Amino acid sequence: MTETPALAAEGRGAIRFPGLASALVAVSAVALTLGLLEIVLARFLPQRTVTQVFGDHAAMYRPGAVVPFELIPGFRGREREHEGEFDVAVEIDGAGFRQADEVGPKRAGGTRMVAIGDSFTFGEGVADRDALAYRLETLLPFWELTSEQDWDLCERNQAGVASSALTPGPYSSRREYNVIRYTEWYLAAIARA
Repeated sequence: MTETPALAAEGRGAIRFPGLASALVAVSAVALTLGLLEIVLARFLPQRTVTQVFGDHAAMYRPGAVVPFELIPGFRGREREHEGEFDVAVEIDGAGFRQADEVGPKRAGGTRMVAIGDSFTFGEGVADRDALAYRLETLLPFWELTSEQDWDLCERNQAGVASSALTPGPYSSRREYNVIRYTEWYLAAIARA
C-alpha cells in the first residue's frame, strides 16, 4: 500500500505539539483584545505626552546636558497645572536652584544642604516656602546643634574604642538582650556552616 502525504502526517514520523493550536488562539485573542483596548483608551482617555506636560512648564525648563530637562537659572514666574489644579509662583536662583535668595558662601562651621529628587522634592504645585527643601532648611539649625553634640561624643567614644587599653565587657542583659540574641544566633549559624 502506498502512503499518501495525508496518511504520512497522521501516522509515524510526524511531530505533534498537543495544545499548540489552542495556545496560538489564546495568544492571538489576548493580543487582539489588548490592541482594541489601546485604541479605545487612546480615543476616550488620551494620556498627555512629555511635550504637552512640559508645555505647561516650558518657561521654567530647558533641555539639559546630563538630564533631559533642567531648571533655567533666574526664572521668575508661575507654574500652572493644565486643568487648574494649582497655580503657584516659582523662583529659580542664578545657580538653578528653587529659592528666592542666591546661595552665598558657606558660613564657617555651617552645613550646606542640597535636595535632589523628583517632583515631590521640587515641590510641584506648592509655594516655595512649602517645598521640601525649604522645610528641611528650617530644621537645619536644630540638626546642626544635635549633630555637633553627637559628633563630639562619637569622636570621644571612638578614641576610647581604638585604645589598646580597652577590654570589651559583656552585653547588658537588661538593655542589649536583642543584641545578645542576634550574636548567639549568628555564632551558632557560622558554627553550623
